[in-house]
Amino acid sequence: MNRNYLYINCQSGIAGDMFIAACIDLGVDIDYLQSELKKLKIDEFSIKAETINKKGIIAKYLKLTVNDTANERHLSDINNLIDKSSLSDAVKILAKRLFFNLASAEASVHITTIDKIHFHEVGAMDSIIDIIGSAICLQQLRILGIDEVYCSKIPLPSGTIHCNHGEISNPAPAALKLLEDFDMYKVPIKKEIITPTGAVILKTIVKEQKDFEVFEKEMKAKNIKMIKLGYGAGTMELEKPNVLKLILFSQ
Repeated sequence: MNRNYLYINCQSGIAGDMFIAACIDLGVDIDYLQSELKKLKIDEFSIKAETINKKGIIAKYLKLTVNDTANERHLSDINNLIDKSSLSDAVKILAKRLFFNLASAEASVHITTIDKIHFHEVGAMDSIIDIIGSAICLQQLRILGIDEVYCSKIPLPSGTIHCNHGEISNPAPAALKLLEDFDMYKVPIKKEIITPTGAVILKTIVKEQKDFEVFEKEMKAKNIKMIKLGYGAGTMELEKPNVLKLILFSQ
């Protein structure tokens, strides 16, 4: 059986929608993704991937439209949604791990317990789709359970961002908590380039951080070849291309 290795280059940050878009560019079938997400039995939604140009980089951009009236959800609500679906056990397990890690970070920064955490932005259906969609993408890429994921150092922006709690530091405290064991470096950007959904993906699936040059050299030494690149575009315009880069290696 082939083993796949995924390298996440997040020099422009990471968000859940960027990760899914990059996975689609890498080869995940968007029709398959949509059919799997419909197993959640949620209100009507639409998911499309457009090909756009981000400062010379051709990337996929995810357009998600949802009909969602819920103001907030608890972890138990989201777990119930996942459990009642007909998604595969592997996707359910990973999706619930992602939400548990996110709830743990939120509980830590708000000094409360996981069961009392109520998600606002992350409890919205678009964020739920981002996280569960990421789990589906990982399964289709054959990364789930048997393979390894690595990532670059993570850019640390500054300033403040607006959320339901008002003005908070950038990145959001929960995102920063999730990445407390990761190497980060300061960048002169005052926009939210690291979101909680992006941070929890890294926290949950990344085995180790390595500079790409080191990682690529190790892959070559093991005769493991780079087989495909995937770019997922963010909404904001930055001085450099606002894209998340996924690099797939296979043995």
